[in-house]
Amino acid sequence: MQTLALLHDSWRLLLSRKLFWITFAINLLVVVLYASIGFTDQGVSILFGAYEIEDPRFRLGAPLAEALYWGIFSDFIVTTWLAWIATGLALVSTTSIFPDFLADGAIDLVVSKPIRRAKVFLVKYLGALLFVLPQVSVFCLGAFLAYGWRLGEWNWSIFLAIPIVTLFYSYLYGFNVLMAMITRSSIAALIFTALFWLCLFFVQSGEGLFNRIATDQEVQLARVEERLARREAALAKLAAEGKTSENSNEYERVRGQVEADGKSATELRETATSTREWHGLFLNVITVLPKNQETIGLVGRALTGEDEPTMTDVFFAGPRDGLPPPPPPDAEPDRRRERRDVAQATAERIEADYDSRSIAWIIGTSLLFEAALVGAAMVLFIRRDF
Repeated sequence: MQTLALLHDSWRLLLSRKLFWITFAINLLVVVLYASIGFTDQGVSILFGAYEIEDPRFRLGAPLAEALYWGIFSDFIVTTWLAWIATGLALVSTTSIFPDFLADGAIDLVVSKPIRRAKVFLVKYLGALLFVLPQVSVFCLGAFLAYGWRLGEWNWSIFLAIPIVTLFYSYLYGFNVLMAMITRSSIAALIFTALFWLCLFFVQSGEGLFNRIATDQEVQLARVEERLARREAALAKLAAEGKTSENSNEYERVRGQVEADGKSATELRETATSTREWHGLFLNVITVLPKNQETIGLVGRALTGEDEPTMTDVFFAGPRDGLPPPPPPDAEPDRRRERRDVAQATAERIEADYDSRSIAWIIGTSLLFEAALVGAAMVLFIRRDF
């Protein structure tokens, strides 16, 4: 009964905050905008048919149409609205819970009752998560109904976003509570949490940047090495036929290509190795920190099957309009086509890399860090004189 009473008090406190209802209203607006996107026999319709984009790749029933609709939800709405804006509003609304609770007179009534302080702390901590839980639940329900209406399928895996987004928020709120216990100031706790969030963003963005650069270099290296092997074989064939530099311009041309490819391969190998070392450094740092970006990325992994198209397929879908035909194997590569091929291969490899990272590693190490923060805050709460 004591636990229920504390949770009810937290819930009543959240309902009294204007930001709770503002966030709730914006959630409904975002859901309506998401539901306004539909598919026809010609392509995509926006704002309930007010605008139409004719594209047969995304017509109703096409595999890419489903990938696009899921991608808008998981790769844009969840990562932008829920993981940034809504989370920021939630932190602003809940950051004062513990400082207000620690204020003179507010906590005296609770600690005077026969209830352990550790229990009081944990219930208040979990109660703050009530701000996020109903918001995400309503949002996912609306997205679930929109998807079923637009595509005629009911995919219950969309509700996995509820625990994932709540978990994402808890990483930041755990740090917020620790700062609140140390400073006993809502403003200070919010500022320190924003700085912590910014640090996480820079570290994880740095890991992603070096991973992308290194992967791009490795893809280019693989293509150069493949081309070099073909040209070395062609050079050996010319030599076997007696078409050496003394009596064949073709031999000189191929030999020049082999030398140029060998030099490019050496340079790419060196830079890729150096970049991958920097990536490994960032990855080691991330291992001990909450992985909020990768946690929110689990929403996309949960919604997309192994063989189903993804947003990468959407971005690189369709014929390559304006591109010339592929050059012969022994010719100089077309730079425009090569850049696009490398970009697509890089995106696919990075997507596979992040999908290969285990959920146990992403969530487990993040929860260990959160547990350490919350444990330290709870110790301060228990030992403090009120």
